[in-house]
Amino acid sequence: MFCPVQGNGGETNECRRVRIQTGEGTTEIHYGYRIHGESGFLASITTRESTIGTADCPWVLRTQSGHRFILSLISFQRISSRKAPSPSCAQTIVVEEWNQTTEAPSCSSSSSHNEQREKRFHLSTSNEIQVYIKRSEGQETTHSNDGEFILKYQGLAFRR
Repeated sequence: MFCPVQGNGGETNECRRVRIQTGEGTTEIHYGYRIHGESGFLASITTRESTIGTADCPWVLRTQSGHRFILSLISFQRISSRKAPSPSCAQTIVVEEWNQTTEAPSCSSSSSHNEQREKRFHLSTSNEIQVYIKRSEGQETTHSNDGEFILKYQGLAFRR
């Protein structure tokens, strides 16, 4: 599977077969795009420009043993001053770890100006997770950037 994304040095990045933890001491081989580093950002717009960050090529994050990930959503959803109902979420964030799946809407639940742009929404139970974005039907061809977001990830030590 090829993911047409150019790196800074002109090299091509592609989905690769990666070992994924599926439980204590067990792994399986899947396609994915491994992210290196304890912290960083994942942009939803990447899924419009390549297959990276989709179910076919999820981001695979791994931190040190004994650490867990905190995921935060930084939304770029327009907030209207009108009291109209907020639009339905066009994208869902999916987090998989150890054969458990968590889904979270990418849009805000309210249209308040006072609502925080950045919200923590997931604390992993392991040191490796897969993250991908699922778009609603018909959203793949839309070119509006309204509703796009960035996921911030941080690998942090936690005591048991």
